[in-house]
Formats: sequence, C-alpha cells, structure tokens
Amino acid sequence: HHLAVARVTDHLRYHLEVFVKLAPWVIPFFLYRCVRHAHRTSVTSQDGCRVQEEEFSIELRTRDRERKLIKKIDKTIDMLETDDFGYCETCGIEIGLRRLEARPTATQCVDCKALDEIKERQIHG
Repeated sequence: HHLAVARVTDHLRYHLEVFVKLAPWVIPFFLYRCVRHAHRTSVTSQDGCRVQEEEFSIELRTRDRERKLIKKIDKTIDMLETDDFGYCETCGIEIGLRRLEARPTATQCVDCKALDEIKERQIHG
C-alpha cells in the first residue's frame, strides 16, 4: 500500500507543481476573456446592467475559489515535501488512496470529513 501511495505522491507532486506555476498566467487569461466578453455585450438597459453585475459577481466568486484552491495546492505540496501527505489531519490515519486520487488536496479521511460536514450543517442549518 505504501508503494502505491508513493507512486501517487510523485505523480501528484508533479501535477500540482505544474498547476501552481501556470496559475498566474492561466487565471488572468480567463479573466481577460470575461472582461472582453462583458465589453462586447455591454448594453445600456437596466436588464443589461443587472446581467453584467451578476456576471461580475460570479467572476469574483470564481476568482475567490481559485485563490482558495491555489492555497490548498500550496499546502498539499508542503505536505508532500514533509511526508505528511496522505494522513488525516484530524485522526492521523492514512487517507484512502481512492479519496486522494479523487481529491488530491484532501486533508481528512472520509469519516472525519463527514463528521465535520454534519457539524457544519448543525451549526449553520
């Protein structure tokens, strides 16, 4: 099992490092496309303004999610370098290989994540 995790770890480290290196160029490119589209489709009617405001709001939320993802990726790379990758931050057991393949930035095992989500729903409804 440790050999499989090591193989996934090496593969994941490479892809995460490439993503982090490319993100500063890729994300502004998509932002530029959105702004260019907004200029092309700008209209003076109130409906057009509402649409543009909604698109801008969506873009801001998307950029916020991207920033959070980059932080998670940076944290994952740090964990890879310190050999903490693949272990649950909450209980310390190994995070399942399938979970890591599906969500490489996972820091909790499935059980601990499920408990956190239940607690979150109880607090925030």
